[in-house]
Amino acid sequence: LGIDAVRSRLVESFRIPSTSMEPSVLQGDYLFADKRYNCPGCKHAVARGDIAVFTYPNDRTLRYIKRIIALPGDRVSVRGQRVTVNDTVLATADAGSGTRTEHYGDRQWSVIGPADAAAGPTLDLVVPPGHVFVLGDRRDASTDSRAFGPVPLQDVVGRARQVWWSIGPEGVRWGRLGEVLR
Repeated sequence: LGIDAVRSRLVESFRIPSTSMEPSVLQGDYLFADKRYNCPGCKHAVARGDIAVFTYPNDRTLRYIKRIIALPGDRVSVRGQRVTVNDTVLATADAGSGTRTEHYGDRQWSVIGPADAAAGPTLDLVVPPGHVFVLGDRRDASTDSRAFGPVPLQDVVGRARQVWWSIGPEGVRWGRLGEVLR
């Protein structure tokens, strides 16, 4: 297979320019996204909790990375920092640091948000057929489905799998190389 075939069908590398997915994905991370995802006959289907790369609905030349929170037909409620999917509250108690754990079923992930749990938007919707609802893990620094609405499944291009390089203001983050994303 040539490099173009690998990029279009198997795996593609992305550089993360923003802080919207911290603490899971850091600004300056370079990661591999598995493109054998969300396609007919693919081994892995889209699931709640996945970190997905998708085409940004408001500028189709851009790729965004966010966490899939809800699937087609799911009921989503956002009240400030409190997110509910199908009547299940995602977050556990905040330890006062602004970082908390969210979980749905057996999947869990860390999110960052303002200490004031009431801060932020209010939203109630049912995810339309053929769409997913996505949120950044750093809720106060993320443009996501709260702003641009649900993302068409056909625009989900891959699942973020592994960090292959990471560099920040302090230099190379050696401990992140090879980190599997969850």
